[in-house]
Amino acid sequence: MAFAAATEPISAKLRKDEKERLTAVCDEIGASPSNAIRMFASAFNYLSGFPFDPSNPRRFSPETLAAMDDAAAVGASPAPTAR
Repeated sequence: MAFAAATEPISAKLRKDEKERLTAVCDEIGASPSNAIRMFASAFNYLSGFPFDPSNPRRFSPETLAAMDDAAAVGASPAPTAR
């Protein structure tokens, strides 16, 4: 018989579009939003911090980040989801 660890509830507020996207992605990969949050919490606790760089969540290369900074310096608009 497997041991089941006791769980505690957690509450988080998301915008409607964030919740819908979370649910859709979870459905695509065969996970539930609760499992996704548990996986994030587990990785966060294991690493004692974010399991990704919050300043570069899309993992742009250093070259791309430098080009984005250059574009911003000359007044060009970076992509809205860039940073």
